[in-house]
Amino acid sequence: MAGCRRVGVTLRVGVPVLLLAAVLMSVGASCGDDPPPRSARTTRIVIPVGTKAAVDRGEAVAIFSSVMRFKVGDRLIIRNDDEVTHVVGPYTVRAGERIDVRFRRKAIYPGPCSANDAGRTVIMVQ
Repeated sequence: MAGCRRVGVTLRVGVPVLLLAAVLMSVGASCGDDPPPRSARTTRIVIPVGTKAAVDRGEAVAIFSSVMRFKVGDRLIIRNDDEVTHVVGPYTVRAGERIDVRFRRKAIYPGPCSANDAGRTVIMVQ
């Protein structure tokens, strides 16, 4: 019988402690200092007809900057209306096609860029 009483005492003390812990955890979860999540941003870029020809002629082409910054969850859509395939960082976009990328983790993607006069771009996802 002593064993039964001991279990009963443990349960009577244990249940209130568990309830208190659950309440404290729920309050802590709702009162955090983290800012509310921002909505994802979508960036749409069109490579127009004649872009490659303009780059070949040495004209200033600034469709893509040398550094593009995104946040995790953001989306990049590139549509290539030019007559040739273009490379933008790690992405290849064939003539007449489009790509749709959602950034799911932090990363840095350096690479060539055939659609700007610098010839390179870095895509930074923070």
